[in-house]
Amino acid sequence: NLTGGTLLLRNKYYIVIYRGKDFLPTSVAAALAEREELTKDIQNLEEQRRSISIEHSSEDGFDGHALVGTLAEFQEAQARWGRNVTSKEQQEMKEASFRSEKEKLFRRLEHKLSI
Repeated sequence: NLTGGTLLLRNKYYIVIYRGKDFLPTSVAAALAEREELTKDIQNLEEQRRSISIEHSSEDGFDGHALVGTLAEFQEAQARWGRNVTSKEQQEMKEASFRSEKEKLFRRLEHKLSI
């Protein structure tokens, strides 16, 4: 039960509390200073990497819009590699889809009736 202490350092690894009348050993003070410097260095390194990745992504010429998975990308891929589906094939696909839905419904009803 600590009361009246001053919080010196708190991060995800440990918490250091200094109580006013107690003596803070030099080894603890040195460890705190070293840890703070290490934390600052890590944060600076992460910030540099983040800014570099932002610069590289802006140089790719996407202007902030992702082209992956968009309708424009799909249409471009269809135009380049896709084959044209005839109206007869479209009708056959619709009928097959309709048949599979009916079969699924039939199986579900059959299962319910068997229970």
